[in-house]
Amino acid sequence: MKQFLILLILLASCKENIDKSEESIYPDFQYPESKEISKDWKVLVSVWGELNNDSKQDLVVIYESIHNLKQIRYSYDTVFLPARSIVVYVSENGSFKKIVQNNDFIARYNEGDFSLDSLHPKLILENKHLTISYRYTRAETSYTFGYVQDSLRIQYVKTCGFSMIANKYLCSDYDFTSFRAIVREGTYEKVRIKADTIIIQPRYQKPINDFKELYETRLAKEITL
Repeated sequence: MKQFLILLILLASCKENIDKSEESIYPDFQYPESKEISKDWKVLVSVWGELNNDSKQDLVVIYESIHNLKQIRYSYDTVFLPARSIVVYVSENGSFKKIVQNNDFIARYNEGDFSLDSLHPKLILENKHLTISYRYTRAETSYTFGYVQDSLRIQYVKTCGFSMIANKYLCSDYDFTSFRAIVREGTYEKVRIKADTIIIQPRYQKPINDFKELYETRLAKEITL
C-alpha cells in the first residue's frame, strides 16, 4: 500500500512538471532585443506607431516560433506547429515596457481557409489604435483595439465574406464604443438587400489579453468573434 501511494505521488509530480513545461513554451518577451527571442523565435510581423499619446514611437510584434511546439487549439487534439504570440511594447524612459503578451489570439499559419498556404496577419498602428486583420480567399476580418491605461481594449470588429455557392455576402460591423452591431446581407447582383442592428451583450470592452482563439467570444446566437 505504501509503495502504491509513493507511485501515485511520483505520477502526480511528473504530471505537474509536464503541465508546467507546456505552460512555459512561450518565453517572457520582456524586451524585443532579447537573445532568447533571436534563438528560438522570429519576428513574423511588426509595426511602429504612437499608441499611448506620449509622442514616442511604440512597437507591436507578432513572434512565431522557429520550431514546431506542442499546442492545444480550439479544445481539439494536441497539435505540433509553429506557435505565435503578439506583444505590445510602449516607449518608457528610453527603453520599452511590455504591456501585452497574448499567446492564443493570433491565428496560426494553418487556420485560414483551404486555399491558403499560410495565414499571415497584418498590423496597423495609428491614432492610438491597433488593428489586427486577416485576409482569406473570399473573406476578411479585422479587430481594432484602443489604448486604455496600459491596456488594449476592443473597440471595433469588422467581418465580411462572400459565398459563391449561396451567391450571398454577409458583412458585420461591431462597435464596442456604442455596443451596437450592423449586419448587412447582399448578393452579387444586389450590393445590399437588408441590414439589421444588434445590441452587443454584455456591454464590455474586452482587453486583448483576455481574447483566446479566434471566434471564441460569443455576442449573440450564432455570432462569435
